[in-house]
Amino acid sequence: MILLPANPLSLHTAKTHKPWREPIPLRNVLRLLFLLCFLPFHFPVQAAVSTLTQGYFIFSSENSPPAEELGRWNPVTLPDNWNISHPGQGGTGWYRFTFFLDHPSHDLWGIYLPRLSANAEVFANGVLVGSGGRLIEPISLNSFRPLLFSIPGGLLHPGNNIISIAILGYPNEMSGLENVQIGLATELTPRYERRSMFEVTAPITVCVLNISLSLGLFLLWKHHRAEPLYLMLALGSLCSGIYTSSFFLTEVPVQHSLWLWFIYTLAMGFSYIILLIIHRFVRVEHPLLERWAGAYTLIIPFLIAWTGPAYYLKLFGYMGASYALISPYLFYLVIRHRNTGHRIESLLLLLVLSVLAGIGVHDLDQMIFPHRHLPNYYAYWAASSMGLVITFLVILRFDRTLNRYILLNSNLNQQIEEKSQALASSYEERHALLTHNALLDERERILRDLHDGLGGYLISALALIDRMPQTTHALQKTLRTALDDLRLMVDSIDDKNGDLSLLIASVRERLDLAMDACNITLHWQVTAPPQLPNPSPSRHVQLIRMIQEIFNNVAKHSQAHHVNFILTDSFLEIRDDGIGFDPQSLKTGRGLTNLRRRAAELGLILTLRSGNHGTLIRLEWV
Repeated sequence: MILLPANPLSLHTAKTHKPWREPIPLRNVLRLLFLLCFLPFHFPVQAAVSTLTQGYFIFSSENSPPAEELGRWNPVTLPDNWNISHPGQGGTGWYRFTFFLDHPSHDLWGIYLPRLSANAEVFANGVLVGSGGRLIEPISLNSFRPLLFSIPGGLLHPGNNIISIAILGYPNEMSGLENVQIGLATELTPRYERRSMFEVTAPITVCVLNISLSLGLFLLWKHHRAEPLYLMLALGSLCSGIYTSSFFLTEVPVQHSLWLWFIYTLAMGFSYIILLIIHRFVRVEHPLLERWAGAYTLIIPFLIAWTGPAYYLKLFGYMGASYALISPYLFYLVIRHRNTGHRIESLLLLLVLSVLAGIGVHDLDQMIFPHRHLPNYYAYWAASSMGLVITFLVILRFDRTLNRYILLNSNLNQQIEEKSQALASSYEERHALLTHNALLDERERILRDLHDGLGGYLISALALIDRMPQTTHALQKTLRTALDDLRLMVDSIDDKNGDLSLLIASVRERLDLAMDACNITLHWQVTAPPQLPNPSPSRHVQLIRMIQEIFNNVAKHSQAHHVNFILTDSFLEIRDDGIGFDPQSLKTGRGLTNLRRRAAELGLILTLRSGNHGTLIRLEWV
C-alpha cells in the first residue's frame, strides 16, 4: 500500500519536521549506508505508518465535521498547543487532514493519537470511527493517555480520504493535539501498547502501591500513636496515590474544573507533608515554619478557586514554584543529618530529594510556560519514589529498634538463664557434696566393720589352720580364697577415684598363682587404662567377677599351656591355647550363662570363639 500526499499541507511521512533537531549530513549518510547494507538481511519489511502533521483547524460546536469551506478553516501544524496557537480559547476544536490512497484496501486500518487534551472523537470520511467518551460535563478525561481507533478497510477508498478529529479542550490548560499517525492496525497496535504501558499501566501500579502503603502505615500509626511520622507518611502516600489516579482515570463524577482543582490541591498538600516528614525524620523542630506553611497550603487553593478555572493551571504552577524555594532548606537539613552519623539514610534522602527537585522543575516548567508540544507530567514518579524511600527508611529504623529490643530481651533472658543455671548448679553441687560425704562415711563404716569383724575372724582362722597344714589343706585353701575375695571387695569399695586399672592390678598376683598351680603361663599385656562406661564400684566388681570366672574355666577345663591377657581402653581379650569346646553345647554349664548375663548388665559386647586351637573371649565397650 502506498500513501501519497494530496497537497503540501495534508501529509508528512517519516516523522515530524523539526529543523532545529536535524542530524548533521554525515550522520544521515552513515544511517543510509547502514540501512542499505543491513536492512534487507536482518529486518522484515514493515508497512508504512504515516504521521499527519499538516492540516486545517476550526473551532466549532457542531457534533459532526463542519463544512469544508476553506475560508472557515485555518492551516495548522502539529503538534498544536492551544496556549500558543489560540491563547485563552477553549471548546471543541476540529482538525481536518487529507491523504490519498492509490487503490482500494480491505485491511484493518488505525488512527493513533499519542497525546491530546482533554478528549477526542475521530471521523473517517464523515463516519465516526472512535470516541474517547463523553464530550459534555462531566467529560471523559484522556489528557494523559494514548488513543487508538480502528478504521475498517472498506471505509477508505482510492483517492482523497478525509480524517476529522474533534478535540474538547479548555482555555489555558495546554489543550490541543500531538502528531496523528495513520496506518495498518497491526503496525500501530505495538506503538500504542508500549506507550500505554508507560502512561497507563505504570500509573495504575504506582497508585495501587501508594494506596496499599498508605493503609499499612495508617494501621502502624494506630498501634503507635506516639509516633506522628507514621500518620504523615500515610497521608503523603494517600495524596500521592489519589493524584496519580488522574493519569489513568477517564470517568470522574465531578466537573473537569473541580477535579483539576482537587488534584492540584492534593499535590500541594503532598509538598507540605514532605516538609513535615523531613522535619520529623531528621528530628528538627520548627513549629512556626510549619504553621505558616500549613496556613499557606490551606488558603492559597481557595484563593485560586476564586479566580476561576481558566487560571488554575498557571496559578498552581506558581504555588508549586513557591514550594521549590524551600528545597535548599530541605537539602541543608538532610546534609546536616548526615553529619550525625546516619550516612546511609542521608544519602538516600539526598538522592530522592534530587529526583523530586529535577522532576518538579520539569513539571512546573510544563505548567507555567507553554511549549509547542503538549505537556508530560512525571510528578507521580517523584512522589512515589519519595514515599517509598521514606517508608523504607522508617521500616529500617523500626527494624533497628526492634533488633535492639530483641537483643536486650535476649541478653536479659540469657542473664536470667545463666543465674538460674548457676543457682541450680550450686544446689546440685551442694546436694552432691552432702551425698558424697554421706557415702564416704557409710563406706568407712563398712570398711571398718569388714576389717575389724569378718576380716579379723578369717585371719585368726587361717593362723590356726597354718599350725596344722597336713590335715586342713582344703580348708586352708578355701579360707584363703575367701580372704582374697574379701580383699577384692574392700579394694573395690575403697576405689575412691574409680581407677579400674588399680583394681585389676590387685588381682593379677592371685591370677598368676592360680595359673602357676595349673602349669599355665600367663602373659599379661595392658596397653592403656580401661575406660568402662558409667564407672562405679559395683560395675568394677562385676568385671572382676567375669575375669575370675574366665580364668577359673581356663584352669579347670582348657588344658592350656599359655593364656594371654590383653587390656586396652576399649576392650578386654583373654585367649588360651587349650582344647576348646563347643559354645552351642547345652553342657557348657552356668559359667558361660553368667558371663553373658553380666556382659548384658554392664552393656558390654561379648564375643566367644572356641575350637581345637584354643578359646578366645573378648569384651568390648564404647
